[in-house]
Amino acid sequence: MERREYATLLATMGIAPLSGCGAIEAVLGGKSEEQERIERIKNEAKSPSWSELMENMDEWKGEPVHYSDVDISAIDETNNGSYHMSVAHPDHGGSGDKVLRCTWFGDQVDIENTFDIWGTVEGTHTYSFGEERTVPDIRLVEIQPSE
Repeated sequence: MERREYATLLATMGIAPLSGCGAIEAVLGGKSEEQERIERIKNEAKSPSWSELMENMDEWKGEPVHYSDVDISAIDETNNGSYHMSVAHPDHGGSGDKVLRCTWFGDQVDIENTFDIWGTVEGTHTYSFGEERTVPDIRLVEIQPSE
């Protein structure tokens, strides 16, 4: 029986929907579109400086980025299950004035750790905390504790 026939049989019997995408991937081999997208972002990601992002935002919008060993200075959960984080750009760690606003749809993270992050540049985000600031806005696809 070919893999396609087996997957069709599983779906017909109602087993595939109950067992989740992992079972289908195991039968068919390969990765889901989302997994492939995350791998592509991770493989193509660059680490531009904070100034380069801000000065050339039109060129960076939609582009994959990666930063290692970053600190999260603040995190807020939103109503849709996402998290908005203020992440210190590695070029300016600890200064508090050069941060990235990152949005993460996933498990909550412990801000006591440092992280490696991958995502795509969404544009800029303006907020007011005493004074108005505009910072790069990044939608994360992967976040892992730094080793």
